[in-house]
Amino acid sequence: MKTTFLSIALVIASIGAAQAQNADMQNGVPLSAQPAQQAQLPQSAQPQQQPARLAVKKTHFMIGMGITGGGDDIATTEFTDGSSQTIHSGGLVAFTVGVEHRINEQFSVQGNVGFHVDNSTAKNGDIHFRRYPIEVIGYYHVSPKWRFGTGIRHVTNVRLKSSGVIDGYDTEFDNTTGALGEVEYMFSPSAGVKIRYVREKYTVSGTNYKFDGNHVGLFGNYYF
Repeated sequence: MKTTFLSIALVIASIGAAQAQNADMQNGVPLSAQPAQQAQLPQSAQPQQQPARLAVKKTHFMIGMGITGGGDDIATTEFTDGSSQTIHSGGLVAFTVGVEHRINEQFSVQGNVGFHVDNSTAKNGDIHFRRYPIEVIGYYHVSPKWRFGTGIRHVTNVRLKSSGVIDGYDTEFDNTTGALGEVEYMFSPSAGVKIRYVREKYTVSGTNYKFDGNHVGLFGNYYF
């Protein structure tokens, strides 16, 4: 009998404990204190290790090529088919090589040397007006894509030279210094296109005779 009463008491105690546990869980009270676990942030919310920033290259070499137009007429050639071609003091094709240094986010400076020529060529003769400019240009960067530049341009070894049936036009000019302004659009850090305007005059050596060499140009540049 004692065993029966003891079994019944154990069953009643078990039922009571289960009901008490159920009531505590419904009231939001834990049965026992558990060690607090550190909250786990989702992967996207966890702080990410920042990659090391690449050093910005401040000095670049550059090459460029452009088409220019303007200036006075220097010489006109006549062809046997009746056509003619005029050499201009502001034309026609220019090539440049140089180096550019980025001072800070907004300013850079560029120095370059070039070859600038306008010519007329036929099977039996050739005439060309060529010169070698040296330029120093300062740039203001409005944005990563746009920048404005202004500078000086010193032109050396200026000469009109002819050969063949039109030989005899050879003329030398004094070195000259002018000014330039330009705007450049950068397609990428390595490639840009620019429009420029140059003011300069050429004086025939030993005379006071001058040619207006003012011109505009469209250039493509590559930076590496």
